[in-house]
Amino acid sequence: MNKNVIAAAAAALFLPAGAIAADGAFAADKNLSYTYGQFGYSDRDFDGPSADGFDIEGSYEVTDMVFVFGSYSDLSGDFDSSALTFGAGAAIGLTDTVDGYGKVAFIDSEIGPVDDSGLGLEFGVRSMIADKIELFGDLQYVDIYDDTDTILELGGRYWMQDNLGFSVSYQDGDFTGSGITLAARYGF
Repeated sequence: MNKNVIAAAAAALFLPAGAIAADGAFAADKNLSYTYGQFGYSDRDFDGPSADGFDIEGSYEVTDMVFVFGSYSDLSGDFDSSALTFGAGAAIGLTDTVDGYGKVAFIDSEIGPVDDSGLGLEFGVRSMIADKIELFGDLQYVDIYDDTDTILELGGRYWMQDNLGFSVSYQDGDFTGSGITLAARYGF
């Protein structure tokens, strides 16, 4: 794993965000919450073999702009897979209804008998396109198992109440396989 590339990417993520926060631009416009708990069911296909299982995720806003997060997934089927992820991120309001965010994560993953750890970067957008409807998408870069992968995720969330939402998303990547996740999110 090239640690210099990861360190440069992390700096590229946080330095502009810090400059924006210090300047006061955008930070007041962020209106989506990054403090939540989420539970989901995932069904994945890996070009033949498939697996399904659960995902649990949590995030906590440390400041108006910075948050920490963690997640755990456990899939079983034609093979067993689990992953523990934790890290930090920053979010800014791009408009009154659109947030951009970035995350840096440490990943500990086990697929079958292979156990390895690595780093990940994620850049995404969340948008409230209507009063109760959110669309989201992200691009993830993962460096693990002496290999790298780029993962695309697209989805939507319906906010039944101000703090309770249900989502469906599609994810595609070599490490994650392709498939859908159904999730319930409770915001705090």
